[in-house]
Amino acid sequence: MLSGSGASVSFGPRGLHYTIGPHGTRTTVGLPGSGVSWTSYQPYASVGASPPALPEAPNSQSREPIGSDEGTVIDSAFDR
Repeated sequence: MLSGSGASVSFGPRGLHYTIGPHGTRTTVGLPGSGVSWTSYQPYASVGASPPALPEAPNSQSREPIGSDEGTVIDSAFDR
Protein backbone atom coordinates (compact mmCIF):
# COMPACT_ATOMS: atom_id res chain seq x y z
CA MET A 1 0.00 0.00 0.00
CA LEU A 2 1.20 3.53 -0.67
CA SER A 3 -0.04 6.53 1.29
CA GLY A 4 1.08 10.07 2.05
CA SER A 5 3.18 8.82 4.98
CA GLY A 6 4.97 6.12 2.94
CA ALA A 7 4.71 2.55 1.73
CA SER A 8 3.59 -0.42 3.82
CA VAL A 9 3.15 -4.15 3.34
CA SER A 10 0.57 -6.36 5.07
CA PHE A 11 0.40 -10.14 5.16
CA GLY A 12 -1.23 -12.98 7.07
CA PRO A 13 -4.20 -15.34 6.93
CA ARG A 14 -7.81 -14.30 7.41
CA GLY A 15 -8.27 -12.98 10.94
CA LEU A 16 -4.57 -12.20 11.47
CA HIS A 17 -2.67 -9.40 9.76
CA TYR A 18 0.86 -8.16 10.28
CA THR A 19 1.67 -4.79 8.71
CA ILE A 20 5.12 -3.28 8.30
CA GLY A 21 4.98 0.45 7.67
CA PRO A 22 7.31 3.44 7.59
CA HIS A 23 6.75 4.30 11.27
CA GLY A 24 6.32 0.89 12.92
CA THR A 25 4.55 -2.46 12.86
CA ARG A 26 0.91 -3.28 13.49
CA THR A 27 -0.55 -6.66 14.45
CA THR A 28 -4.30 -7.16 14.10
CA VAL A 29 -6.14 -10.25 15.33
CA GLY A 30 -9.85 -10.60 14.68
CA LEU A 31 -12.73 -13.03 14.70
CA PRO A 32 -13.85 -13.12 11.05
CA GLY A 33 -17.49 -12.17 10.56
CA SER A 34 -17.94 -10.91 14.12
CA GLY A 35 -16.56 -7.38 13.89
CA VAL A 36 -14.40 -8.06 16.97
CA SER A 37 -10.69 -7.35 16.64
CA TRP A 38 -7.61 -6.38 18.65
CA THR A 39 -4.77 -4.24 17.30
CA SER A 40 -1.29 -3.62 18.69
CA TYR A 41 1.01 -0.94 17.28
CA GLN A 42 4.77 -0.94 17.89
CA PRO A 43 6.58 2.19 16.64
CA TYR A 44 10.19 1.91 15.58
CA ALA A 45 12.71 3.22 18.11
CA SER A 46 14.03 6.68 17.32
CA VAL A 47 17.76 7.05 16.70
CA GLY A 48 19.41 8.26 19.90
CA ALA A 49 16.33 7.62 22.04
CA SER A 50 16.89 6.24 25.50
CA PRO A 51 15.47 2.79 26.24
CA PRO A 52 12.21 2.65 28.21
CA ALA A 53 12.52 2.53 31.98
CA LEU A 54 12.13 -0.85 33.64
CA PRO A 55 9.10 -1.26 35.90
CA GLU A 56 9.72 -1.31 39.63
CA ALA A 57 9.51 -4.64 41.44
CA PRO A 58 6.12 -5.07 43.15
CA ASN A 59 6.00 -4.86 46.92
CA SER A 60 5.47 -8.40 48.21
CA GLN A 61 3.19 -7.09 50.99
CA SER A 62 0.72 -5.56 48.54
CA ARG A 63 0.03 -8.77 46.59
CA GLU A 64 -3.33 -10.52 46.72
CA PRO A 65 -3.28 -13.96 48.33
CA ILE A 66 -3.27 -16.80 45.80
CA GLY A 67 -6.45 -18.32 47.21
CA SER A 68 -8.38 -15.04 47.10
CA ASP A 69 -12.09 -15.36 46.23
CA GLU A 70 -12.04 -12.00 44.46
CA GLY A 71 -11.70 -11.98 40.70
CA THR A 72 -12.51 -10.06 37.58
CA VAL A 73 -15.99 -10.36 36.12
CA ILE A 74 -16.27 -9.89 32.38
CA ASP A 75 -19.80 -9.27 31.17
CA SER A 76 -20.38 -10.00 27.50
CA ALA A 77 -22.82 -8.05 25.37
CA PHE A 78 -23.60 -11.28 23.50
CA ASP A 79 -25.23 -12.88 26.58
CA ARG A 80 -28.01 -10.28 26.73
